[in-house]
Amino acid sequence: MTAPTAGCTVGHFCPIGTITPYNCPAGTYTTATNTSNNKITDCIPCTNGSYCPEASSSTPAANCPAGYYCPLGTRYSNEFPCPSGYKSTSTGLTSSASCTSTQCPAGYYCPSGTGTNEISCPIGHICPTGSSLPTPTSSGKKQTSQLLTVELAFIVQQD
Repeated sequence: MTAPTAGCTVGHFCPIGTITPYNCPAGTYTTATNTSNNKITDCIPCTNGSYCPEASSSTPAANCPAGYYCPLGTRYSNEFPCPSGYKSTSTGLTSSASCTSTQCPAGYYCPSGTGTNEISCPIGHICPTGSSLPTPTSSGKKQTSQLLTVELAFIVQQD
């Protein structure tokens, strides 16, 4: 058995004896364009801060989008969402710790994977700084950050 006669194309590996190249798995890539990539181990893990879908031909295939982080070998853009309660406007982040520099602002909430667009707190809920979900209020009125701060200060002074 021999390697494919057409040679191995980028994003693929070609075990000896195969006719059709195999895709490098998601989370890996290869730039080789010859018959020397004979094993799946010739597919290289995608670099930190980027993701590599199946059959990727270069790294980074794409930078990790805002709201997500991509450690070594990440397969998909939304594989690792940043923690809830935080927003991340940076791209190419490499760990969950790199997502936590900006808490979600008061008056908004940020579910996991929030990038540049935090969600406005709905009427009848409060959303203090760092909210991952809105919290219902008893009054049914939308709480602004100023009103929330005054209410929290009043509660603290009463205790």
